[in-house]
Amino acid sequence: MGNFEVAVKSVIIYDRKVLLVRRSNDNEWECPGGTMEFGEDLHTTLRREIEEETGLNDIDIGKLLYAITFTYNPETQYVGLMYLSHAKSDKVKISNEHIDFKWVNKKQLTELLWKPMLNELIKNGLLDSLEID
Repeated sequence: MGNFEVAVKSVIIYDRKVLLVRRSNDNEWECPGGTMEFGEDLHTTLRREIEEETGLNDIDIGKLLYAITFTYNPETQYVGLMYLSHAKSDKVKISNEHIDFKWVNKKQLTELLWKPMLNELIKNGLLDSLEID
């Protein structure tokens, strides 16, 4: 019997830029978020993870951008949900899960974002709809 891992992440926008965080384990740039804890709802998970990873605690969670699922080992299926959010501040304090952060424009987003995340944004026609420079 397999296991499920459900993760909730967000494209966070502030002042027409997107927040990316750089993972400490593989140096990839990603959108903040993380794994659900048993009993949490999606927005609670997202708020907790964003605050843990970035220190941002005042965000407006918007619409679901996309959902994805895949297996990454013989016993675990990943389910990922990507939301659109807006931050009310750009004051970020990263956790030890990450080594850096950047507020990026669309060009930088396409250059830096971990390719599977970027590909989902493109595949779902979302990249051009984001209100970023």
